[in-house]
Amino acid sequence: MLSAGIAAAYLLALTGISPAIAEPVTPPAAPTAHNNEPVFNSITTALAWTVVHPDAIPAGANQWDCVPSPAHPNPVVLLHGTWANAFNNWSLVSATLKNKGYCVFAPNYGLDRNSVLGMLPWARATGEPTDSAKQVAAFVDQVLTRTGASQVDLVGHSQGVAIGRQYMRFEGGTDPADPTRNKVARLISIAGPNAGTTLHGVENFNRTLDSMGIPPTDLYGLIFGRSILGFGAHAAFIANLNTNGQTDPGVAYTTITTRYDELLTPLETTFLTAGPDATVNRVILQDGCELDYVEHANMTYDPRVIHFIAQALDPTTDIGPAPCEFVPPVILK
Repeated sequence: MLSAGIAAAYLLALTGISPAIAEPVTPPAAPTAHNNEPVFNSITTALAWTVVHPDAIPAGANQWDCVPSPAHPNPVVLLHGTWANAFNNWSLVSATLKNKGYCVFAPNYGLDRNSVLGMLPWARATGEPTDSAKQVAAFVDQVLTRTGASQVDLVGHSQGVAIGRQYMRFEGGTDPADPTRNKVARLISIAGPNAGTTLHGVENFNRTLDSMGIPPTDLYGLIFGRSILGFGAHAAFIANLNTNGQTDPGVAYTTITTRYDELLTPLETTFLTAGPDATVNRVILQDGCELDYVEHANMTYDPRVIHFIAQALDPTTDIGPAPCEFVPPVILK
């Protein structure tokens, strides 16, 4: 996820490819209750708050004495995107799910100040995605221990989806030999780079430069952070993530996509194909609602997206029709 002010720069950086560089793993933050944070209805206002309060946790999240109810037995773990943090990505979603009776948790991960944008005080998810997945693994274990739950549901936005899938496949989130031992029951993918992105052809241009001995990715890493280098359609991270299929047995997946995503192209890059003993429910926001012009950055503040999140978390309950209202691009909101 990105803010409106740096969206254009993100377009140039997202598709670079570079070798992984080892980075020490930052442990998850100590459990703390956060009950009094404000709630915002736009990424722009939430981002403005985190300029001054970079360590804020979204309202309703990380209440470590929360006991899951029989109606909602799985704690929900929210995974933020690139250059974002738990607060500015999930302010509205966290409060909404808490009000619906869920135990909600939202880690910050991927802190790496070794880039220009990584030095922004609120910026997270700028380090190696593999390291971020290890941090998420430690955080989820903490959630399961503290709540007594046997499984969590993951909701990811943008890079957060890839981090969640990396955790599930390579850091113990699922057990393909015995899916009844999975720590994750559901993954909800909001604008996830599930097959990488061509970024309107920019990635192919980058690969051409690489083949000519002009590597643009070194500069990308210094400016934007190493995390950005893994999500091109031909990036090694994405290739490894999708080896032997895109899904893990025993997990229910939902993909939520907007036709106006300026970063993930083509549209199908956000889709997942179900493998053995997994299901995928695909949602395209504009199907049935042409008024919704939400793009990549503001998706977690879109009422229609929030409806589909709630429905995916509780698929057996009829929560009514999805709202359809005019939603402008983030720059106008």
